[in-house]
Amino acid sequence: MPKKDSDDDKLYFRLKHKFTQQKIPCQVVTKELVKNEYSLKYSLSNIGLQLFAKAGGKPWKMKPTTAEYLIIGIGQSYTIEKGETGNNIKKNITYSVLTDSSGIFKDIQVLGEGVDTDDSYYLQLINNISLIINNAGHKKISIHVPFRISREKIIEKVVNKISADVELSVLVINPKNDFFGFDYSSNALVPFESTFIKLSQDEYLVWFEGLQFNNPKVNKRFGNPLLIKFWFFSNKKHVNDIVYKEQLLQDCINLSGANWRGFKAKQLPVSVFYCQRIAEFIGKFQEYNLSHIDINNLKPWFL
Repeated sequence: MPKKDSDDDKLYFRLKHKFTQQKIPCQVVTKELVKNEYSLKYSLSNIGLQLFAKAGGKPWKMKPTTAEYLIIGIGQSYTIEKGETGNNIKKNITYSVLTDSSGIFKDIQVLGEGVDTDDSYYLQLINNISLIINNAGHKKISIHVPFRISREKIIEKVVNKISADVELSVLVINPKNDFFGFDYSSNALVPFESTFIKLSQDEYLVWFEGLQFNNPKVNKRFGNPLLIKFWFFSNKKHVNDIVYKEQLLQDCINLSGANWRGFKAKQLPVSVFYCQRIAEFIGKFQEYNLSHIDINNLKPWFL
């Protein structure tokens, strides 16, 4: 396919929509990339990786800090209705990407569709999140969200519907923040990968990218740190347990290394990154007036 301009962008998403609708894995490669021998050489490994994962393969897994547990990444996309007074949100689509703490992709499920002023929308979220947790068979569950999910309307009601011996934690992972930092112990002034700073009892800054300990040289531009907030613990003893929190942070860092989109894609944990990718696709499908597709129980088509 040729290099994407506005028309080719529409063609690309029409192709992705059609193949995804039929549950067929699809990999698009531009003509410009194929013609550029140098770029193609460095892209082939990532293309092969994505093809392998889309076909149902599991390229690698990470070693979790403690025992393996289920991680539920939650994302949202919006149906926008254009009116005379401006754009309005017509409908929210909330979905989950399930992985375990080793980074193995498990599933995609729609959690709810509706507007956030509708009680039935919240009931869908409560019932579907509870169902995932009750069917998981894990005694430890962590939810990763890029926004502040309501404790009163959703999380506390989920806790009431799941087994009392399940330990549930909720982490708000914010990639869009105004923080940056320097490491004066390094000549490059760049913090090492996996560095974290405690801002308060519940908030940490974490560098998912940075200098490597075995090769402390700057060879690319690194992203800013992520702001992570411990939003909820069902077991209140963990509220003041620094060791437990740091284990959860380390698993977030490990998940950034489990990204099957590329061998060096490490800026975000996959629980958040995969949700971002799905939101991008759903948004484009809506922009080009393509029909709604069932994304439940599909392989990672969004890579």
